Amino acid sequence: MFGQLYKRAGWSFWPAALTPAATFALSHLYQSQDPAEIAGILAITALGSVVFSYIFIQWGGNIWAPFAGHALLNLYWSVFAVDDTALGGTYANALRFAAIALAVVFCFVAPRLGWLVPLKNRNDGAPPARERGDRQPGELLP
Repeated sequence: MFGQLYKRAGWSFWPAALTPAATFALSHLYQSQDPAEIAGILAITALGSVVFSYIFIQWGGNIWAPFAGHALLNLYWSVFAVDDTALGGTYANALRFAAIALAVVFCFVAPRLGWLVPLKNRNDGAPPARERGDRQPGELLP
């Protein structure tokens, strides 16, 4: 959903990221009946969705990067029986935020080193990469 809103519809990052973040967060409501816990679940899943949207852009629109991040977090949650909900405890969230920080730092540094070509939306004003002769979004350097 984010890719369609950002790239095809030309929405700026925040509206394009927050729309699917709300949908993603709401899809986790079944995990609790406690209002405080629901608020935490909504916040943590919405934050995750925004981070995955950022990763999607930085990896040139490659859906496999945020997919792998989400799959690995879910695998960790399942294998180590972290919690019954997406909220988790202190230790689980410390590891989650460390993984998010590492991913964001990599996504911030990698384009500056030429390792990744970030995705542009249609309103960025730059001509398409093929017209400039640049590498295509998602294409890694050898």
